[in-house]
Amino acid sequence: MAPLTSHAVYEQLLKKLTSGDYPPGMRLVNRTLAEDMEVSVMPIREALTRLTSEGLVEHIPGAGAFVREFNGKDIIKLYSFREQLEVFAVREAADNIQSFQQRRLEKICDLQSETWNAIQACDPSQPDRKLLRDWLNQDAEFHETIIEAADNDWLARAASSVRMLSHVNRSKPRDTVPQGGEQTLEDHRAITEAIGNGDGEEGAEIMRQHIVHAMDHQLHYMESERG
Repeated sequence: MAPLTSHAVYEQLLKKLTSGDYPPGMRLVNRTLAEDMEVSVMPIREALTRLTSEGLVEHIPGAGAFVREFNGKDIIKLYSFREQLEVFAVREAADNIQSFQQRRLEKICDLQSETWNAIQACDPSQPDRKLLRDWLNQDAEFHETIIEAADNDWLARAASSVRMLSHVNRSKPRDTVPQGGEQTLEDHRAITEAIGNGDGEEGAEIMRQHIVHAMDHQLHYMESERG
């Protein structure tokens, strides 16, 4: 088997960060990672340098490299920037969305409704982690589809960076049912309808409130973990 390239090592590490295999706060030791991936230390160093430049890994002098942990100030900054990007994306999507993208948004809403019903049917003390992961992935796909429908390369690049940070932030294993699931579903359907009707302003306002609520839930979750 051919040795992994630096880019392939980066992709594997990125996947582990965003999936939660390497959760926030985990120390990333070059030699250990190299042994696990059966590569030399050099591509590991290069990949970690790139991930550090993207804000997903932080290097602490004298301690090493760690998967980035977000504090309350980080969450506010991240979601404030995300709000600006996604509000703009909705306005652009309302003008540029293709029929297949509109159908995809509608399908995602249907799938999320099914997933939410299944989550609600579970014992709250023993949530199904696969269902919780499905819920998060469907939520991510909804927002990614709107970015795609906006048809703006510069927006897509900026949103990709923010999306990776959001995925790392949410990757810490959670055994609790997502807060505000019904509101999320209602918002997604309303945004989908507004985009389909070409009403960018209506959709943008719903998205703005949606992102603010998501930020509030993240901050609440962070507080509950501490408390």
